[in-house]
Amino acid sequence: MFLRPAISHHLCFNEATKPFLFWACSFRQQHVLGSAQLSTENVKSFLDEEGLPEKKKIKNYYVPHPDVLARSEEEILKFRNENEIKIKGKGKESVPRPIFKLEETNFPSYIMDKFRAQNFTDPTPIQSQSWPIALQGDNMVGIARTGSGKTLAYLAPSIVRMKEEKQENPRARGPLTLVLAPTRELALQIQSVSHMFRDSINSVAVYGGTSRNVQASNLYEKPDIIIATPGRLLDFLRSQVVRLDQCSYIVLDEADRMLDMGFEPQIREIMDQTESEKQVLMWSATWPEEIQSLAEDYLQDYVHLIVGSEDLTANPNIKQILKFCTPFDRVFSLIEFLKSTGKEKSLIFTESKRMADDLKNILYKKGFRTSALHGDKSQLARETILRDFRDGRTQILIATEIAARGLDVNDIEFVINFELPKTIDSYIHRIGRTARHEKKGTAFSLITDEDKPIAKDLVNVLRKSNQEIPEQLLNLAKDSVRISFRNRYAPRDGSMRSGSSFSKKPFRRDDSYYARGNRYQSGRRNFDSEDSFDRGSYDRKSFDRGSGDSYRNRQQRRPKDDDDLW
Repeated sequence: MFLRPAISHHLCFNEATKPFLFWACSFRQQHVLGSAQLSTENVKSFLDEEGLPEKKKIKNYYVPHPDVLARSEEEILKFRNENEIKIKGKGKESVPRPIFKLEETNFPSYIMDKFRAQNFTDPTPIQSQSWPIALQGDNMVGIARTGSGKTLAYLAPSIVRMKEEKQENPRARGPLTLVLAPTRELALQIQSVSHMFRDSINSVAVYGGTSRNVQASNLYEKPDIIIATPGRLLDFLRSQVVRLDQCSYIVLDEADRMLDMGFEPQIREIMDQTESEKQVLMWSATWPEEIQSLAEDYLQDYVHLIVGSEDLTANPNIKQILKFCTPFDRVFSLIEFLKSTGKEKSLIFTESKRMADDLKNILYKKGFRTSALHGDKSQLARETILRDFRDGRTQILIATEIAARGLDVNDIEFVINFELPKTIDSYIHRIGRTARHEKKGTAFSLITDEDKPIAKDLVNVLRKSNQEIPEQLLNLAKDSVRISFRNRYAPRDGSMRSGSSFSKKPFRRDDSYYARGNRYQSGRRNFDSEDSFDRGSYDRKSFDRGSGDSYRNRQQRRPKDDDDLW
């Protein structure tokens, strides 16, 4: 809609293409063409004399430091091996050497002063290699674990590029940089990092759940950087509130998460409305086929930078502790662990919104300063809750899956899985909220027999991280494998395996089954006696094993938390 068509001198000049030529020309050429009412032949000769606007070229702003050039190839290879840096892709031959120290970046003073004010020392492994690549103008796909400093890895080069472009062309108006993020929490986190350089650039965060008019007024001021979720940005693009035809530096942060949420059509529509000659940096924790397809379409010759493993792995700086309990003992085990941690910041994950609110009330009555964060909270409430947690006014934050990515609080000591997630990827992203920026942290998880589906993957994660594997978890993983094998090879008619052959008659609950006084016969609680009916006197095992009115069944009937698509 807003993308200026690529016009070349090989275009057929006729009355049909004249309007497109008129739009592709400069303002002075538009005035001449519009006022003179030139014919098709005169239009062609006029453009041959004047020339069409030149294509924007991605420039190289990287100046290697003398110390970097003086290092031998053996030193470079040793550094990359020690930090598990691997380089692949079509453009790997032109990859510059990594930097070892912050002074070797040759960043301008307006960036170095901010780094020194934040007490930054040496760059992280992902920053040491990605900064030279981004400043050089190459497209890149970066694979690194959470908490490795990816935000500054793409923000600092973008600021250098924007400042240089403004000096070369003072009339250049923003936005010049676009950062796409899957959730509003991650968008706000990126904006908070960009505020470190507010003296040099201005940024706007665009996301759902808040006033559209306020964000639209901010976009009318032509900010340098737009940090947005795909849904809300596409809404502004379609309503012509903002244009991206000058945007030549594109960042896709947490690209795998955006594709998991079904944002691929929106991402492609947004990318088609940006500058034709652009630099694209794509960041992801994994490397699935969808990410590869997106990279091939928009990055062409790109550098594939991997720090660590292409597979999603846990941070080795995190100590993982697992405790087995029953569903009824979860709360008692949690309170016991929280009392042993002291007053350190803790982040607790639950699977449902209702459980987050209930757990917050329980812990508040026990004297803990807690708050709950989930999708039913308004955007103002979310920002207030996160601000109180960062500033230390809240000791414990209880959250659903929306806090598993994008929450960057440096002093979180403990991440607690009150309820384990359904996938191992969610588990790794959850515990990645601690041990940020090469610090140490602890992940404490409560496990029950209901967590069999994730047990096998959890064993592999613990083994790769050189963590202690409890014997109970190994047994649970074996049971999960046995159950999956049984489900795979069970007969389709519902009959049960008996000895070495299948019984012809499927298992049925007949009258004799119910006559034996089975506790599941009516799906109700097995109370002690009908004469003394007491709502609190029910069989605990019946409640635990899934009776019709049990808490577990009620939670299964509740809809799961949906990530914010807008």
